[in-house]
Amino acid sequence: MPSNTKLKHFDHYVMLNDLGLKKDDLESPQKIAEVINGIYKKNSDNPHVLHGMRAEKMFGYVARSLDGCDLIKNESHEYYSPFSIQPPDYEMITKDKKRFFVEVKNNNEEFEFDSLPDNRYIVNEKYLQKLIKYSELNGVELKFAIYWVKLGMWTLVPIDCFSVIKGRRFVTLETAILNNEMVLLNDRMIGIKPPLIFRVLTDPSKPRVVSSNGEAKVNVLGFEIFNGTTKITSRNDLQLCWFLIMNAVWKQQDPEASVTEKNDLQRFDFIFEPEEVTPDQGFEVVGSLSTLLSRQFNSMTVPNRDIQNYIPKTDHLSLKSSIEFTKNYNQLPVWQFFVHPEKN
Repeated sequence: MPSNTKLKHFDHYVMLNDLGLKKDDLESPQKIAEVINGIYKKNSDNPHVLHGMRAEKMFGYVARSLDGCDLIKNESHEYYSPFSIQPPDYEMITKDKKRFFVEVKNNNEEFEFDSLPDNRYIVNEKYLQKLIKYSELNGVELKFAIYWVKLGMWTLVPIDCFSVIKGRRFVTLETAILNNEMVLLNDRMIGIKPPLIFRVLTDPSKPRVVSSNGEAKVNVLGFEIFNGTTKITSRNDLQLCWFLIMNAVWKQQDPEASVTEKNDLQRFDFIFEPEEVTPDQGFEVVGSLSTLLSRQFNSMTVPNRDIQNYIPKTDHLSLKSSIEFTKNYNQLPVWQFFVHPEKN
């Protein structure tokens, strides 16, 4: 999917102007560094700004990787209007030609799981009215994409899902889930048969005896991936399995070792499976595709719970290279559920 994220010939002049610098300042790298460092320190002291920016970038990457849009355009551009307006974060046109604006927000509030329906996202009414006016002037519907951080889940809802109590506009988590329109972007729930097993094989030509105190020094011979008892060998299936192992919400069990009668450590398995299995169902949900992509985005930008990058250094296409579910997965059966909102 082509994009115009690379700098144009004149963009560096715009960047200088936005930083409050002039062309002559290019001769002073120290001054440029001081300005940039000052802006960074100012914003780094405001976690609301930092996390809001990350949520916006994450949603853009997720939406592009879901591959459900013909156009995803950042609306942050110059404008003039006699009205008090605020451009939303994105304009989107889906493959079935639905067009809408998206304002991206994240909800990082602490809450108890037994009170999930009462959890809510509150938006500033004055700010919302500016967004609404901009959308009305363009004749385009406005939606909110909210990332519920504690659940790692995205919801996409129109503004008519927001309620008003005592002048405060909000949407509850329950309402957001029931009216979630992420399916418009080609989002879906993914299910497979548990468990997934990442197997590490030891080299039999090298010492691998388990000592009396339970320790063993081994040389790794190779790796294998299993879905249940099925060994995965095809490239497509291996890519998908690895993507799920790295990003699914299934719990990793303690490694299981296989020791021979001669007390040799033959292999050890890392097993990934849900905490509970539904009897006679034949599969378990590993998560929504948007959640899996968000976890992958986080692993590349916040490796140790400390923001290192706002966007992954790799191109977004690599985010979807292992999850093209239109491919034929012969060894790994995949269930896909496209969940539509309650009103539809």
